[in-house]
Amino acid sequence: MNARCFLAVLIPAPFLAGCGGAEHPPGPGDCEEGPRGIDVSAFNGAIDWGAVADSGIDFAFAKASEGLTICDDRFQANWLGMRANGLTRGAYHFFHPGDDGSVQADAFLGCAGIFGPDDLPPVLDWETSDASDVSEAIASAQAFVAEIRARTGLSTVIYTYRDYWDTLGDPAQFGSQPLWLASYSASCPTVPPPWSNWLFWQYADDGNVPGVAGAVDVDRFAGTLAELHAWAGSEASDAGAIDAGRSEVGEPATEARTGCGLGGGPGCAALWCWLLVGLPRRQCAR
Repeated sequence: MNARCFLAVLIPAPFLAGCGGAEHPPGPGDCEEGPRGIDVSAFNGAIDWGAVADSGIDFAFAKASEGLTICDDRFQANWLGMRANGLTRGAYHFFHPGDDGSVQADAFLGCAGIFGPDDLPPVLDWETSDASDVSEAIASAQAFVAEIRARTGLSTVIYTYRDYWDTLGDPAQFGSQPLWLASYSASCPTVPPPWSNWLFWQYADDGNVPGVAGAVDVDRFAGTLAELHAWAGSEASDAGAIDAGRSEVGEPATEARTGCGLGGGPGCAALWCWLLVGLPRRQCAR
């Protein structure tokens, strides 16, 4: 790993002159080389997670909640099924900007339950404004992110798509949160400001995966499988057990893992270099 990349994982990208950004997208092969994943909800029905794992899927996200009151009917079965079959798992909340963001975060954690040391951080599925104006939507999302951090010590992955994000004015407040980008029209998606790179890419909504009846959303992770495993849970709170307030899923609280964080852990320095600075992963790994 070269000195420039080492500094990149310690210093925010805007302070590194010439380190690039969105103008340095992944190389032609990078976008299609990462671990494969899917994301699901009750809409997908009952899922055979053993068949999903056997098909080569490495990770999955399941919808846990929506708005202030809705818990996804299939979340508990999906959450346990992903873990039982060795998939790196995550949970997402479908966000309604017109509702109080911190209350939505609490509702999400009430539905999702415990985030263990190997789970992916919470996801805010932000793709609609409902009847709220831009400033209201942004404030509500900031409240969601802040509540998640306060309750769990975790960052929030922002799921969105470019056209919608542009309507918000590319708010810079969320640049420190990882990006999960939906884009179905390009082999390598164009990343919206303030991000330099995506961490997850939803590249189609009509995937065909054994174990799932009908079409399913399919995704890539921007790194290797080892980096995915190292990154999952890496931002867990130093407080130890991360208990989001629900134990019905039947999983005891477990100690938080130190993981990779910024520049620590096997293989993670190169990943953070690529995400923060925008240099190719191959260069960052030197």
